[in-house]
Amino acid sequence: MKNICFFILRLITAGLLLYFLFAKVPYQKIVDLYSDADKLYLVSGLFIFFMSFVLGIFRWQFLLAAQGVSVGYFHAAKIYLVGLFFNLFCPSFVAGDIFRAVSFSSRYGSSEKIASSVLMDRFSGACALTFITLVAYGWGYKLIAAKEVALAIIILCAILIGGSLLFFSRRFFFLITFFINKKKPFFLKVKRYHDQFYFFRKNPAVFFKSFIISIVIQLVAPVAFYVSSKAFYLQVDMLYFLVLVPIIMVIAIIPVTIAGLGLRENAAVFFFSLIGINAHLSAGLSLISGLSIIISGIVGGGIYVGLSNRCFQSCS
Repeated sequence: MKNICFFILRLITAGLLLYFLFAKVPYQKIVDLYSDADKLYLVSGLFIFFMSFVLGIFRWQFLLAAQGVSVGYFHAAKIYLVGLFFNLFCPSFVAGDIFRAVSFSSRYGSSEKIASSVLMDRFSGACALTFITLVAYGWGYKLIAAKEVALAIIILCAILIGGSLLFFSRRFFFLITFFINKKKPFFLKVKRYHDQFYFFRKNPAVFFKSFIISIVIQLVAPVAFYVSSKAFYLQVDMLYFLVLVPIIMVIAIIPVTIAGLGLRENAAVFFFSLIGINAHLSAGLSLISGLSIIISGIVGGGIYVGLSNRCFQSCS
């Protein structure tokens, strides 16, 4: 019941944000935009967005293998896509991560290893996202001098530093858990997970490889936006997308709407306006990204139904 209420709340929030968006950007303008678009570039942009999921599955499989959990790519892909499905409907974007951890823990055991692989999957992605944004902004800060962009990058760095201290510093971990009874089962369980995550500090080569894979993954979205912009006959320097798209993506994962719908589009309209892209063009670009997430989630839903039916038949 609680999950249903959260879903309805997120659906309403998404609806309000889309209403606010279309109050600024007439719906017909976006329809005309897609009608007149270069379909080859449009399909290519959507395909490139899907590639981020393909590479994301490979990264998770690598992190599992590094901890001794051997999983085939297609099996990992099924669970990963079902996780995307849950992200569409559950009250937080971490719902899919929880599903991944629980599903594999029940089959392969060692819940600490599975959970730490999911956390590192997210964390290495955040590191790569911040790294790309900083490098691109450092390279072209004169092109994007808006203070809003600088502020967003500072917040992104602060979140990353906080996460790094939490995951890799035992001293910081014990500092923030100072008031928790160290003999409580809850703390002991959290400490086991933290100890397992510490594996990546002791094995920097694993983290480094994951970071390199993550850089490739995080470059996919700016490239997809750039290719999609060609569908709308825009002439925009790739550097702008390298700086702005990661910020937009971070805003989109705030768990207040369905798949970031509405939130991502309004963020795109705001940040792309800083480089002179019209509102309807910005919304059109962002909706392609949202479509890739929704389609992947629907595929995951189909897989989940198939897995559930198989489980039901085996129990009957």
